[in-house]
Amino acid sequence: MTPTSERVREALTWLERKGTKRTREGMARYAIVAPKVFGVSVAMIRQLSKRLGRDHELAL
Repeated sequence: MTPTSERVREALTWLERKGTKRTREGMARYAIVAPKVFGVSVAMIRQLSKRLGRDHELAL
């Protein structure tokens, strides 16, 4: 099994790659404003969650 820190890095890299400017701008319409927003849709996050599976250590 891959170490947790490596899985975290992979997940964050995936989020950064899949985020779009259009999604970030759309989030602002719903008052989702933060200095670091990935701009990833819920559908895309669900794809990532299926790939990662259940992992309590990763969730922490």
